[in-house]
Amino acid sequence: LTNANNWTGIQTFSSGIKLPNGIVTSSGNVGVGGSNPLQLFQVNPANANPFVITSSGNVGINTTNPNGALVVLTGNVGIGISAPSQVLQINSGASSVVVTSAGNLGIGTTSPTFQLQTTGNVGIGASLTVTGLTLANGGLTVTGNSVLGTAQAASLNTTGNVGIGGSLTVSSGLSLLNSSILNSYLQGSGALSVTGTSGLSGGGSVSLGGSTSISLDLT
Repeated sequence: LTNANNWTGIQTFSSGIKLPNGIVTSSGNVGVGGSNPLQLFQVNPANANPFVITSSGNVGINTTNPNGALVVLTGNVGIGISAPSQVLQINSGASSVVVTSAGNLGIGTTSPTFQLQTTGNVGIGASLTVTGLTLANGGLTVTGNSVLGTAQAASLNTTGNVGIGGSLTVSSGLSLLNSSILNSYLQGSGALSVTGTSGLSGGGSVSLGGSTSISLDLT
């Protein structure tokens, strides 16, 4: 020790053991960069950005009272990246996964504007339930069987074109609404096009409305 005001060794007090840049309190807490650690181990006890380890093993960053195994109260967390741009970011570029402060999840993008947004392909091994669907550029491609709705009157509603590359099976009924627009389409060229062999079988009927009604009785 040099003197009471400028010392470089260890001093023992009733409150604990003081180090040149820290303290071990009489209760066993270790503080680095301050004199009043609130947890078992704490860095920057007097700073606004503390790092603590509690006696139960919880780790807190920017908080002195973590109630979980790892709690980051403020700041971004990066895994595999040194400068995360969102609350949580894993990797960067096309392989990045981020969670924003608004709760949006981005895959392949660091600025998702939707709750789930990806720049690549999405594979679904089981089922997908959509309560509201808006198709932007690129449309919607479905491979395999697709069931559209069970209780709604209009399961598929579009103002554009619908292309079916395989087969279309209607087990109940097929309704084309908005008769004024539909009728003009049915009377024009290219309104309803079937390429290849098409067979209509079963019971019931198919009606195409317009100035001249065409009805096919399939009974």
